[in-house]
Amino acid sequence: MTSPSSPLLCLDQNITVRTVNSPSHKLRKGQAYHLDLCALGVLTLFASLTGLPWMCSATVQSLNHVRAMTVYRKIKPKDGPELEVPDYVVETRVTGFGVHAAVLCSALAIPTLSLVPLPVVAGVFLYLGRKVMTGNQFIRRCKQLFLDEDELCIKTEGEKEQVILGRKAVWRFTAMQVLCLTILWCLKLTPSTALIFPSVIGVLMILRSKLIPKLFTGRELMLLDTAIGATSA
Repeated sequence: MTSPSSPLLCLDQNITVRTVNSPSHKLRKGQAYHLDLCALGVLTLFASLTGLPWMCSATVQSLNHVRAMTVYRKIKPKDGPELEVPDYVVETRVTGFGVHAAVLCSALAIPTLSLVPLPVVAGVFLYLGRKVMTGNQFIRRCKQLFLDEDELCIKTEGEKEQVILGRKAVWRFTAMQVLCLTILWCLKLTPSTALIFPSVIGVLMILRSKLIPKLFTGRELMLLDTAIGATSA
């Protein structure tokens, strides 16, 4: 019998991989790129047969690791503040091994960590959550909904600006995201529906590939799936 966590394991792994390997990160993806996924599959099979816990990529830790290893370069647009964009990522296994080794060593400090007040621990997690949210496309779009109409346009070559993404399209796209997030949150909090929560995440992929393209034009989706106000040729 398939465990209810099986779809969640698959989705979590693939979503993390797709996010980490975003073209914006400019990863080179060496020869061992596919070997990693093969090794994970073998470990998952072994863990299933022996009753050990499964392993998969952790989204938050993986993204923070990539950001920490990214080398940025500064660009100066013709109009606007100076921006930092990813130049390349230092791809190495040493840092990943070091981080997890440090996590393992922290088990030796459990008696000392138990002396730390709970509000301090909560404050640390609140800070980490706030740090991870920095640069989140959904949060940034919610803020830009209340900005001037000029923020919702892309700049073409030359001095003229052409608004090709209206505020209504941004509102509709963001509202659909909020609705899906609310439904997922309600399903997760309800004990009777919590088991189907991983499967519902898979339904979101169908909505994105089948329903959303019928409600928005290809140009709108290209802009809504990327940073609003990005420069386009």
